[in-house]
Amino acid sequence: MGRAYRLKEEELAILLAVERIKKLYGFHLYDKAGMDRENLLRLLFDADKAGLIFMEGGKLKVNPKISDILRNMAEAEQILLLSGKENCPEICAYPGDKIVFMQTLRQNKGVYRIETVDLEEAVEYIQQECKWGVANTIQETREWFTDEAVRRRLQDRARILYRMDNVDILRQQDVGCCVIQYSVRQRRKIGQLLILNGILEDYILESDDMQDNIYLYSDEKAKELIGQIIGSRL
Repeated sequence: MGRAYRLKEEELAILLAVERIKKLYGFHLYDKAGMDRENLLRLLFDADKAGLIFMEGGKLKVNPKISDILRNMAEAEQILLLSGKENCPEICAYPGDKIVFMQTLRQNKGVYRIETVDLEEAVEYIQQECKWGVANTIQETREWFTDEAVRRRLQDRARILYRMDNVDILRQQDVGCCVIQYSVRQRRKIGQLLILNGILEDYILESDDMQDNIYLYSDEKAKELIGQIIGSRL
C-alpha cells in the first residue's frame, strides 16, 4: 500500500487548482471564490511547508506523488461508493492502474484521507477498512439455493434496491454493506453489490441495469465479486 495523505478540504481544492483539475466526480469542490488573499497565501505557505507543493521554473507545482494520485482520480472511468452500517466509513474508490481510496475522517470534519492501493491488495483493503462482509457467519460452500420462491423474492428486492440511492439503501434494516458503481462518462449508477442479512442466511445481491444475481454469502464469494467490480473497465 502507498502512503496515506490527510488533506484539509481547502488544501485539496488548492492542489486540484494547481493541477488544473476542474472536476472530480464524487467530490464537491471547495469554493475558492470565497477565499480572501490572506487565507489563500496562508494555505499556499502551509502547503509548501508540508511538502505538498513547490516552486520550479517560476511555476507552482504539486508534489509528484500527490499529483499522480489526483490524476488517477480525475482520469478514472468509474468510481465506487463503499458504504456500511454504523462505524463503517463511507469511501470513494477510483479504480485505474492502481485504485485510489478517499474518505472523510469522522473525527476531523473537512479532512480527507487519500491513499493509493495496488489492485492486488484492493479487495483485502475493502474487506478490512470498509468492513465489507459478515462477521461470525457460517461459510457456505454452495453459491446457489434450491428454493425458487426465495430466489424470485430476493431478485425483486434487489431490483427495488437498485433504484434507490445509497442513503435510502442503508436505511433498510436488512442491508449490511453496499458497493455502488458509477460511470463517470454516463454520470449514473451502472452496478451494485449488497450484503443482505437474513434470519438464517445472508445473501449477496449483484445488480446492474439488466439483471439481478443472488448468491448465498461467503467471504470467498464476496472477495470474488468485489474483485470483478474493481477490475472492470468501461
